[in-house]
Amino acid sequence: MLKTHPESGAQQVSCLATGFYPRHINMTLLRDGQTVPEERLITGELLLNGDGTYQQRKTLSLSVKERPESHNYTCTVTHTSLSNKLDITWAEQASAKCWKFVDDLNVLEVRSLTAPSTIQRDFIDLKRWSSESPMVLDPKKCKAVNNNIERQRVSTLRLLGIYIQANLQWAEQVDNFGKKTNQRLFLLRRLKNCSIPSDDLSSIFTAYIRPTLEYASPVWHPGLTGAHSKAIENVQRRAVRIILGREFTTYNEACGRLGLSSLSSRCDDLTRAFATSLRGSHLFRRWLPPERSATARHALQ
Repeated sequence: MLKTHPESGAQQVSCLATGFYPRHINMTLLRDGQTVPEERLITGELLLNGDGTYQQRKTLSLSVKERPESHNYTCTVTHTSLSNKLDITWAEQASAKCWKFVDDLNVLEVRSLTAPSTIQRDFIDLKRWSSESPMVLDPKKCKAVNNNIERQRVSTLRLLGIYIQANLQWAEQVDNFGKKTNQRLFLLRRLKNCSIPSDDLSSIFTAYIRPTLEYASPVWHPGLTGAHSKAIENVQRRAVRIILGREFTTYNEACGRLGLSSLSSRCDDLTRAFATSLRGSHLFRRWLPPERSATARHALQ
């Protein structure tokens, strides 16, 4: 981008990147193929856009001998969303170009076993759109779960913190809960050794540990096996034993004393509240399966 001051006639060449995520980006300005020293550049502050992406600018003030009529200026950008570095060369009378960096896109198809798949058509449309944008798909990051599309096949896919398995079970999710909470229970034990009151330890558990065990529970809680549900409940059982120490007798008595409900009953309530909110929404009510009474009437007809 070339900018000329209307009064003094001084010129600046700027390299502007916007719409990228994550925040780390490398920008280099070249003059006739040679890197312009960083001390000559004015590096702008990394700014947050309204959509959660970032932008940053680097500017070079030009002397009379450095005017673009006599030199070629190129902005080189490297970012994790790009498979290769991006070079943009300034040319006189050229229009500005903008590249949008996209971090994640998930395509989901839900169908019966007898219905034909249409997801390949979506992939073709996505590839065409990315070429026209222009955006580059990174094949190394394209993954597929439980379908016949030619992508990297995996048995487990992490999506927004949820581990989705191809067999629709939740063992990976439960194991992940265990890994996360073990570290936090260790902290709870250390605080107990510092003679922190039980009420304060209970508040720390409900604010710092329990939310991890309830994250997105309407997604996975209805599909838990008895063993998985017990494994998650054991985390709270360990926590109340740490909080009460020698005063611990039974799990139910400890929960009552600390004013805690079982994790299973809390997840039941969270799932029910989520389903109720869907039922009252004209946009998302279709996400729910048909009511049993309606299904029964249809079967009788």
